[in-house]
Amino acid sequence: MTQTKVKVQVSSDNIQHFARITQQVKEAGMTVSDEIPILGHLRGSVDEDKLWLLQSIPGVASASRIDDEADGSRGDYSIK
Repeated sequence: MTQTKVKVQVSSDNIQHFARITQQVKEAGMTVSDEIPILGHLRGSVDEDKLWLLQSIPGVASASRIDDEADGSRGDYSIK
């Protein structure tokens, strides 16, 4: 299975539930490498075939692939 780098955005009205949503994201198979609770951002990686699960978690506003390029720029591709 191919690991895909992803960014998950917790909806603004669910920031107070960030820890619970982070746990659910991990249970869905995402390996979390960065957490920014005040912004509701999670970054990490997940198996390509489990990417859709992240979007189905209550409180997740969006889940996007992160395309790392050599020049450091990123393109986000929403699966919302």
